[in-house]
Amino acid sequence: MVLRSVGLCTLAVMTALGGCRGQAPLAPPDDQCVTVPRDSLRMARHEDPSWSIRGMIAYQDRGIICFYDDGGYLPDPELAGLWILNPATQERLRILPGGELPSWSPDGSKVVVTLGQLFIFNIDDSSLTRIPGSGSHFFPSWSPNGEWIAYDDGWDIWIVRTDGSDARNLGHVSGPSGSRFPSWSPDGAQIVHVRYTDVSPYSEIFVMNTDGTGVARLTHNQTDDLHPVFSPDGHWIAYTGHLLSTDRHPQVWIMEADGSNPKRLTINGGVHPSWSPDGQQLVFSRLNLPCGESEFGVLWTVDVKSGAESQLTRPWPQRCDGASID
Repeated sequence: MVLRSVGLCTLAVMTALGGCRGQAPLAPPDDQCVTVPRDSLRMARHEDPSWSIRGMIAYQDRGIICFYDDGGYLPDPELAGLWILNPATQERLRILPGGELPSWSPDGSKVVVTLGQLFIFNIDDSSLTRIPGSGSHFFPSWSPNGEWIAYDDGWDIWIVRTDGSDARNLGHVSGPSGSRFPSWSPDGAQIVHVRYTDVSPYSEIFVMNTDGTGVARLTHNQTDDLHPVFSPDGHWIAYTGHLLSTDRHPQVWIMEADGSNPKRLTINGGVHPSWSPDGQQLVFSRLNLPCGESEFGVLWTVDVKSGAESQLTRPWPQRCDGASID
């Protein structure tokens, strides 16, 4: 497989030389826990991870090189964009200077990404193709057969063929924010998603058939549930849950596909989980500040069986003067 970057180096060079300029250095972990105010509001550095069948993780890097005391931050445009990470080798590559919410094609050869509207980036030739359509497009999810992409427009869930044809609204939902965050089941028969209902102030997880029928509610709790995604075998659903009665921060949860047996996996905060190809791990973005800056807003993994968490990425070196990297 040949992988060329936009404005950076090739994957072949990365493999041969063990890295290149633009590759994120791994800063050493903090030796000592640093107390940070719990109410600090910070933007995530690395977010929206998506794990491919080939074992690569696509994610958005905001290129943050400095946080200010008021919660503002300084990005470096040379570092911001969409990146691909090999978690086994820690090699990474920026493929686009912008975009968010990546979702892999079933064969791992393409990534659909949101740039206001939907675009498909081809890993093999670095081509970028816009999917024709109008309006806003968020949280795309590729169907298992590779023919369709589900997304939400900020209110309703749609599906559209990868060439932009045959766009279908799967049904308007009444409530404060409609339905959002679609994700396909591995057999392509259902779409798990979130709905904001008239009877609850919280977002809940639902499933429906791909024609919008057969709607079933899976969660009933005092929780804002977001980002649901089926496991590769279809038995589990991972999601972001914020149990307001006990958790100050959102956490990564799993439940069986019928909504039963919910389990919290993370203990230090986590959002937007994505399954590993073998279903044994989840990658997510950590969003709290329990023990210093190096752990915050970057990618972590959690073992589904043991609950063991491991840090996957680290922040860029802090440069609050905005100086360029040599």
